[in-house]
Amino acid sequence: MKRILFIALLIQTSLICFSQDDWKPGYIIINQGDTINGFIDNRRSIELSTLCYFRKAEDAEIQTYTPIELVGYRFSDGRYFVSKTITLSDSNYIDSDKLKTVFLEFMVQGKVNLYHYKNINDDYYVAEKDAKIFELRNTKKPDTNETKEEYVGLLNYFMQDGDMLQEILETNLEPKSLIGLVEKYHNKVCPNEKCIVYTRTFDPIHLIFGFHGGISLFQSFQVGGTILSDNSLEGLLGCRFKLENVLHWKENTSFVIDFDLQKLTNYTAVGGGKVMYKGQGYQLSNDYYHDFDGSHNIPQDTRNLKVNLNALTLQLPITVNYTFSKGNVRPYIAIGLSNIIVLSQTNQISYFGYVENSDSYTKTLPAYYLMPVIRIGCEFMQKKMQSIDLEVNYQHNLLYINFGYNF
Repeated sequence: MKRILFIALLIQTSLICFSQDDWKPGYIIINQGDTINGFIDNRRSIELSTLCYFRKAEDAEIQTYTPIELVGYRFSDGRYFVSKTITLSDSNYIDSDKLKTVFLEFMVQGKVNLYHYKNINDDYYVAEKDAKIFELRNTKKPDTNETKEEYVGLLNYFMQDGDMLQEILETNLEPKSLIGLVEKYHNKVCPNEKCIVYTRTFDPIHLIFGFHGGISLFQSFQVGGTILSDNSLEGLLGCRFKLENVLHWKENTSFVIDFDLQKLTNYTAVGGGKVMYKGQGYQLSNDYYHDFDGSHNIPQDTRNLKVNLNALTLQLPITVNYTFSKGNVRPYIAIGLSNIIVLSQTNQISYFGYVENSDSYTKTLPAYYLMPVIRIGCEFMQKKMQSIDLEVNYQHNLLYINFGYNF
């Protein structure tokens, strides 16, 4: 199992490395102040804050710029990044020993400038007034769940000429709320100058529907004192609903729910336990056998037993997906929970259990399972935004390889 997962992760890493990019028209502003038009690679916000990938034409050589080499860059759809030297520390002002030059995404340009910054840890919001830059943040107190809303005091100090304490207290540390506050403050204290809001274009919520099929490479179910495991290939068919663009500013995140049907047939019962199959009792053990069902029939003593579960399951995995690229090749990873409902199963096999302190045989498979699910895969984009999916899906002790087509 570990080898299989390692290979799957290696495939995932390779796909990330060779994934195509998403080029959009825009321009860069070099340090001399000149503007150069061309195409900019629309990568994740984490990458956009550290590097700018630019080319003058769609087939031209790619040039990579750091924040030190550019004044800024802008996409034609409105996203605007400027080079700033900041620090995200515990102090309210810049610590000269920890300065870092990055690309900040411009949100509002006015009496107070508002920026957004994304790194691997979190989203940050940075404000600038009178050449002073400061971070707007909440600080969690050690060993408690309490949060110190430091951004409220900072905004109140820098907006004191606007007498907007009540509006500041009602402002949340998120883009829409902050933009509204900064814009209102500018219009109040500087009505004769226009405040520029660099509205980021968000795509509408998009529902994608698709069909997929797959094979299970390994499965096992723990039931009573017996493990029922399958090393043969089993098929799976289902459909998928995927919601994109649900969370603004949380790019590349989507929500997926599948409806899958799977038939479970040839299984091997192994382990230490008592099984009744086709009217015959079996003690699954190498060490001994005895009469355990009270019928005076000598049970068969065996290490394992080939059975036919003849079971039909409905699987409803719900996952959160993260896509690493916006190009034609889109590697992704997903985590979530899978609901497995056993719709039917054979009545020829049961395991030994206890009901009200008396010996009894019960059904092999419980009617419901709840399992964690992890997926890694890749989406290959086709014409008209259709796509082909190839993924490895791991649910507890079930490993699948799925192939799908999305519309």
